[in-house]
Amino acid sequence: MVRFAPAACRAPWHNHNAARHLYNRLLSSSPSLQREAGPRPHLRKRQTTLSSIQLPRFYLSSRFSSASSIPPPNPHPPPASFPNLFSTAAAVLGTLTAVDLLGNDGRITIPTLYWLMDHPGMVLLRSLDPETAHDWAIWALSKELVPANHTGQEDRSPPSLEVSLWDDVCVFPNPVGVAAGFDKHAQAVKGLLGLGLGFVEVGSVTPRPQDGNPKPRMFRLEEDRAVINRYGFNSHGVAAVKRRLQDYWEGRLRADEEGREKTDEGRRGLVGVNVGKNKTTERAEEDYVLGVRELAPYADYLVVNVSSPNTPGLRSLQRKGAFQSLIQAVQRELKGPSGHARGFATNVRGRRVPLLIKVAPDLTEEEKKDIAAVALETGIDGLIVSNTTVTRPPTLRSRHAGETGGLSGSPLKELATQTVHDFYRLTGYGQLPIIGVGGIGSGQDAYDKIQAGASLVQVYSMLVYEGPGAVKRINRELATLLERDGYTRISDAVGAAHRRRQEEPHILTVDLVEKGTERVGKKDTGRGLWWGWWRQS
Repeated sequence: MVRFAPAACRAPWHNHNAARHLYNRLLSSSPSLQREAGPRPHLRKRQTTLSSIQLPRFYLSSRFSSASSIPPPNPHPPPASFPNLFSTAAAVLGTLTAVDLLGNDGRITIPTLYWLMDHPGMVLLRSLDPETAHDWAIWALSKELVPANHTGQEDRSPPSLEVSLWDDVCVFPNPVGVAAGFDKHAQAVKGLLGLGLGFVEVGSVTPRPQDGNPKPRMFRLEEDRAVINRYGFNSHGVAAVKRRLQDYWEGRLRADEEGREKTDEGRRGLVGVNVGKNKTTERAEEDYVLGVRELAPYADYLVVNVSSPNTPGLRSLQRKGAFQSLIQAVQRELKGPSGHARGFATNVRGRRVPLLIKVAPDLTEEEKKDIAAVALETGIDGLIVSNTTVTRPPTLRSRHAGETGGLSGSPLKELATQTVHDFYRLTGYGQLPIIGVGGIGSGQDAYDKIQAGASLVQVYSMLVYEGPGAVKRINRELATLLERDGYTRISDAVGAAHRRRQEEPHILTVDLVEKGTERVGKKDTGRGLWWGWWRQS
């Protein structure tokens, strides 16, 4: 009998290939051992330890060795999917790069890299669990590994897509931004703006770091093109986000001072900051005031988030009394010694910072009226409509449809668009700028929200399913739709759906409701909606 099995058991398990070869040789040399060992185990490279191989009991007898001589398994083995994931990625990247080199005189073109990110790259990311995939995407963007130019040409949006708000305080190169929640900790601002986004909203940021809700807390509803999350304001905290934003603005302003050409969208895009409250805070106003105080100097605009469904009690701040008190507390902080009625006057670019409020789509008509009235009375600068919904449309097909949390993506589209429509009407048909969010997956979806009353739009779930190239596609489609309808700029199309309705004054906008011998109905008269009475004939 060959007596090298005990040595293999005692030796450190460094050389997986040699050990596997040794064990296969042992089995092939003895039919009796093959019968005792049974079917050969499937040994995976980089994950196999000797203790995981079902060695015949013969080799663990006292004659040769003992089970105690077998090293314990690695307590932190690498995830099983990573070797296959990265091997596949490397093979695809290598093949396409070689083809690209041969076809382009030895140069790798930007479209090839973008295609990799949009197609095999997204497939590989979706093979991971949603939160891990999201973390990898943020890491790649933070390292600027995602190409910033889709066409290889000058990377600017057409002039028709430029949006100017608040007396030119904020000039957005295009109306498409990324919603808060994608880059919660301000780790990838530059990389995201480089995709062609007109603006990036970081956060929500809480004053103190907190972990948020237990994992798993993010779910893909692939059949529905949707996402459910219950993160619960996981945040690195104000101090960490402030430091990252300081670094970002120092680099950007230094580049401006050096007189570099602003030919890329990333140098023109704006940065919004979304602030929230810690879960254990009893006085919410204090957390929002602290976040505004620390982060306003590094924001092109500020957002107070009172509509996340994943923090207990947060949505109660949308009630009229609490809503008004919170806005007034934040405005007092923003005015500061300068006495400005609106906005923080000394951000890093010397501009005031507009204040917006983010609201939920799950509001009653009375709640919408209260929020609109307070918004106009207090003089805030705008609304973000809307956050995720806690409702579940009956059309959902995914097995994750019953998960607790906020639903975003395609199923939210109609509800969010209607909520934009309602707030545009309730705030005086354009007196208050609105950023429309929810279910945007195409240029037509964005255009529908603009025509409903949104001056800007934000995406999130679309990036999960379609990758970074979708941003450019939406902007191209938007420009085409504007040209088709004869608009020369985005602002001309804002609220167009309301103007079309006003041109048809005799169309009944709600069904008549029987009330005794009379009917109650609502008509669009061209000057707004009014209640009329019609006698039953």
